[in-house]
Amino acid sequence: MLVLAVLAGCGPKALHMLTCEEYYQAGLRNIERKHWLQAQADFQAITLNYPGCDLVDDAQYMLGETYFLQGQYVEAEFEYRRLVEDFRLSDRMEDAQFKLALSAYKQTFPAQLDQTPTEGAIFRFQQYLEDFPSGRWAADARRYIQELRKRLAKKDFEAARYYHRQSYQDAALIYLDHILTEYSDTGEWVEQARYMKAEILIARRQPQEALALLRAIDQDAIKPGLREDVQRTIARLQRDR
Repeated sequence: MLVLAVLAGCGPKALHMLTCEEYYQAGLRNIERKHWLQAQADFQAITLNYPGCDLVDDAQYMLGETYFLQGQYVEAEFEYRRLVEDFRLSDRMEDAQFKLALSAYKQTFPAQLDQTPTEGAIFRFQQYLEDFPSGRWAADARRYIQELRKRLAKKDFEAARYYHRQSYQDAALIYLDHILTEYSDTGEWVEQARYMKAEILIARRQPQEALALLRAIDQDAIKPGLREDVQRTIARLQRDR
């Protein structure tokens, strides 16, 4: 027993645990120094060992920040979502919900690629606006939603243009009508959809329907070249009436 006691005394000393507040301040310092791994360890020490601390929600938010600031948006989204789901009454809720949506936005792709992440990001921004319609980030959320909706409209327009060029006009019309009904607020893309649909209707000998579409085009929302095409086509249809 004496030998065991001596050996025990020679073993490693127990690690010194900081207080919740000390871990939090250490985490903030390590973020300033860009010591990301140590900052994550500091904030995780709070979330794992101090569930009753007043700073646990702040630590959870800052844990998300350590990933976001490094461009690790998948990990950041996971950490922000934990705060949103587990700390509904937190003062950090608004910022966390917006950064959750922004992390999703950072993972979206250009229009020619898969738009599933785009739809997910729109959903996250809409969730933020439902909870904080006049919030600190509301204007930014609406701007991001508009940008993403234009990307979805562009995706549909590119599909319509492909089918139009391949002479699959029924398929093209499906995409064009989807733009006109679902993305009527997307400016240039809805106007281009009107013009392409008008072209198809003219080819199908439906000039009156085509003329109505052309007259509905907001010419200030399109490029000069297309504006000239619209005006020229309107003049031709009116002359042929």
